[in-house]
Amino acid sequence: MKDVRLTASTILRVFYFCLFFSVGAFQFLNLYYGQIGFSQREIGILFAVGPFMMLVGQPFWGYVSDRWDAPKWVLGILLSGSALTALGFLLTDRFSLYLVLNVFYWFFQSAINPIIDSTALKLLPDKNQYGSIRMWGALGYALSVVIVGWLLDVVGLFSLFIIHACLLIFTLAIGLQLPIKRGNEIKFDWKEATQLFKSKPYVAFLVFNFLLQLTVSINNSFYGLYLKELGVGVTMVGVALLIKSILEVPFFGLSNRLITRFSFRFLFALGAFVYALRWLILGISTATSLLIISQVLLSLSFSLLSFTSVLFVDRIMPDHYKSTGQTLYWATSMGISGVVGNVLAAWFLNNYSMGEMYRWITAMALLAGLIIWFSLGREESKAHRKKTTKEMKM
Repeated sequence: MKDVRLTASTILRVFYFCLFFSVGAFQFLNLYYGQIGFSQREIGILFAVGPFMMLVGQPFWGYVSDRWDAPKWVLGILLSGSALTALGFLLTDRFSLYLVLNVFYWFFQSAINPIIDSTALKLLPDKNQYGSIRMWGALGYALSVVIVGWLLDVVGLFSLFIIHACLLIFTLAIGLQLPIKRGNEIKFDWKEATQLFKSKPYVAFLVFNFLLQLTVSINNSFYGLYLKELGVGVTMVGVALLIKSILEVPFFGLSNRLITRFSFRFLFALGAFVYALRWLILGISTATSLLIISQVLLSLSFSLLSFTSVLFVDRIMPDHYKSTGQTLYWATSMGISGVVGNVLAAWFLNNYSMGEMYRWITAMALLAGLIIWFSLGREESKAHRKKTTKEMKM
């Protein structure tokens, strides 16, 4: 009988598809909170837990994965811990207990993405394949929003947690097939790890992502409300969000061509410019058709920066700190920026109109692009001078 074994890239495709299918299913959580009677203030507090826990969970699990060289073992804990905690949501309707459950859920859930990204790059023979592999996650998310949304209408919102937990367990079963052998315990030198922050390209990259994700966080909080304020129905708001999810698929598919033809510096700056163009359209136009169609820009910028950032971190990190580097990137861009972004968004809306707020974040996105362009430009110039000097001595 012929022995049929799946390649690492095939397993990763299925893993990303299932993982983001489960993430898409959990996007309806705010509707469930409203159904059981939580106020807008209470819902806001519960959703603020995620970014805070990213600051703790992501660096912690990145350290554990690097310290014991056991990414598969860590992914198993994260996926099973997330699934069990999700089922716990069904056991209560008390706000205080939901707060505790959210703390535990996000402690596990928040680190899954950076750990699997780091693992994928170790397994892929050509790291430039990462975008085409990650594309399957975008496809899973887009399908989940439609399929799970329909299923919840039929069965009821309470089934959200059962669906989410089952999908996570299935993802775990797929992850166990990844061809990773646990290595030996690695000496993790904290003093050496802190040297990561002396790397000017890495620090510039973190500042760039922090500023850019601030603008994304502000938009995520108020884009739907802005469309409703302009008279757009709930169905069309859903269509706008679906457009973004679906169009991420082909953009991730183009990643291999882009990453081999252009520099990180160019792709980062391009992503920032596209984000700025998107925010500018929202800031100066009230034509709802244009506001919805321009979601294509959000799909392009999100996809472009997602695969470029993961590859950049992998490229500049030492081998035994790659998971730590990825989790610090995620904690900065999704954790800190998420917390600050929510606070900043509230301040903006207390002092400016929605349109003015979008014009402000247009300037922030352009600033982020300038920072990364000039910072990496200096590093490229230094590298070129060193190479030229070396060649002259030969």
